[in-house]
Amino acid sequence: MSVWNIVMAGIAAVCILLMIGMTIYVSHILDKLGAMLDSALAGRYEEDRYDESRLSRLEGKMARFLSHSLLSAKNIRKSQQNIQQTVSDLSHQTKTPIANIVLYTELLSERLNGTEEHRLVERIVTQTDKLDFLVQSLVKLSRLENDIVTVNQSTQPVQLLLEDVRDAYEKTAREKGITLLVTDSGAVASYDYKWTKEAIGNMVDNAVKYTPSGGHIRVSVKEYEMFVAIEVRDDGIGIEKWEQAHIFRRFYRSQSVNQYEGVGIGLYLARKIIALEGGYIKVASKPGKGTVFSVYLESKQT
Repeated sequence: MSVWNIVMAGIAAVCILLMIGMTIYVSHILDKLGAMLDSALAGRYEEDRYDESRLSRLEGKMARFLSHSLLSAKNIRKSQQNIQQTVSDLSHQTKTPIANIVLYTELLSERLNGTEEHRLVERIVTQTDKLDFLVQSLVKLSRLENDIVTVNQSTQPVQLLLEDVRDAYEKTAREKGITLLVTDSGAVASYDYKWTKEAIGNMVDNAVKYTPSGGHIRVSVKEYEMFVAIEVRDDGIGIEKWEQAHIFRRFYRSQSVNQYEGVGIGLYLARKIIALEGGYIKVASKPGKGTVFSVYLESKQT
């Protein structure tokens, strides 16, 4: 009986030793894999030599996976750099020709003032402005979509932002017979000033475009616990319920607004910008009753 106990104890001891050894071996493999992942995340991973006697096949596969991932990341960065260069070239190469066309048509318009040809020149100016807007919008869009431009947020008041937007569109609204009102607010939010001005401006521009003479546009602010909402409210033509899910798509243009100028990119850019800032946009509208765009920005408390 004592011999049997000794045998069983020996077997138990061997099993324990095997378990300890396996635990140490597995722990070593996991530590090695962890170190490999850490170095890969830090961008300094270098593939080593692995064989069956040193580490498991899993470790070898992990090494090949990390090497492939880093190569893919390098290719993506290279592609982004190429896109950035192409976008910069596009912006630079088109700026001068468009500016020259505008200059020459303005000179021609002065000479042909009051003639039939003068109206044709004005159409050229209008289409040139549209082309310039489209090129600049595509440049902004490309930079945002390819992460070439990032938003630099800081906690700041929203009042100056709203005043700048009002100053940019007040003249156009007044010339169309529209009243543009911006209410004062002491709210503070986290946002990138330049890009958020672009987003809010695009919504005010839409409001001016689709509101008839005699209408009103009101820009106001509501404060919530986690967000600050900037509302752009108009009493314009409104948006059908089924179309509200489509208006933020790139280049989407409703058939009901074909008579208005536009390329269908402003709202897409606005939503992209606000999403990058951790916010979101809501729309509420009824045909013939106007539209309300609400831009939610993270408040200083978040």
